[in-house]
Amino acid sequence: MRDGYSLQKFAGEGLRTLVLAERQLSKDYYNDWRLRHQEASLSMDSREQKLNAIYEEIESDMDLLGVTAIEDKLQDGVPKSISNLQNAGIKIWVLTGDKQETAINIGYSCQLLTDELVDVFIVDGSSVEEVEKQLRQFKESIKIFDRFRPGGIDNYNGESGMDPLSVTMTQTSAFMQDSNGSIISQPPPAISVVTFRWDAKIKDNKGGPDR
Repeated sequence: MRDGYSLQKFAGEGLRTLVLAERQLSKDYYNDWRLRHQEASLSMDSREQKLNAIYEEIESDMDLLGVTAIEDKLQDGVPKSISNLQNAGIKIWVLTGDKQETAINIGYSCQLLTDELVDVFIVDGSSVEEVEKQLRQFKESIKIFDRFRPGGIDNYNGESGMDPLSVTMTQTSAFMQDSNGSIISQPPPAISVVTFRWDAKIKDNKGGPDR
């Protein structure tokens, strides 16, 4: 679908996207839906689930009209502020509800993510088991990447009580020689782990609250 391609393209450019669609409703259908919506909104039992079902019903079978994309510029000084925090050794976490493509693009534009990163790992499993599996795989990749710099995982002897991943992520600097043979300090190859919340309907094995 062309509009689907455009949506992904716009999101990848860091633009705020909005999908426009319509559905023709008969008067009888709408009146019936409105009554059921009112009943769901007043329900004392599973109100949120009932409302979600009502909304999904009326938002189905819609005709796509198009998509819009709006540039949302960063505030002045954001990249510099983030750079200063990182240079001070402060770890930064960002919580966002943006689409995956938009979040990554904005991460680069504000210099939270940079071309110096060895890789950007995306955790997008649809279950707890899949997420844990991906994290284990990425942990091994981080250990491999870390061997390319001094003070990395090769110096980890397992006696400190720290997890190898923790050792990798807490390193703040590395040393290398410049063209004149002088020793200079340089940020190590960085690893960024980008995570995204999976389906909110997934429950734990005991049927408890969402993880």
